[in-house]
Amino acid sequence: MHTDCPVCNSSQHAEVMVYSEYVHVYYIPFFPVGKDAFTVCSQCGFKKTTPLTRGFCSAHSLDYRKYRHPMRTFSGLLTIGGLIGLTILVYQLD
Repeated sequence: MHTDCPVCNSSQHAEVMVYSEYVHVYYIPFFPVGKDAFTVCSQCGFKKTTPLTRGFCSAHSLDYRKYRHPMRTFSGLLTIGGLIGLTILVYQLD
């Protein structure tokens, strides 16, 4: 993406990396709690972290839908929900 760097004032290409933060228990993710965009200026190397919002994506011509949370970040909730559903099913069959 092209953006103006606040440090070197150049309109250079900047790399955007997106990372998610999530609640986890013993390295098993339960659900995401935030998503941030990490931009790096290719001219001076200035790094900036910004919350990834629809406004940020539209201002920088990015597709917000492209940066969805992967399903694996919900694996803890899916496992717990599956165990609860299986338990209810087993007790209903008895």
